[in-house]
Amino acid sequence: MTNVSPAQCVRECVKGCSDYDLISDKVYMLKGGSKQFDTFGGQSVTVKGDVSGTIVTVRSIATVK
Repeated sequence: MTNVSPAQCVRECVKGCSDYDLISDKVYMLKGGSKQFDTFGGQSVTVKGDVSGTIVTVRSIATVK
């Protein structure tokens, strides 16, 4: 995808049946409120939740300050 913001790129990928992922030292699939994830797509965030393998069940998400 060219000439789109990181947030737009994330939204287009998710529309194509992709899951929201958190990318840090590993890649984690996020489970929880997808509307909440859409708000933060393409941004640096802090995620709190429960990890099971490569899946994070999100309790809260906030932008990095």
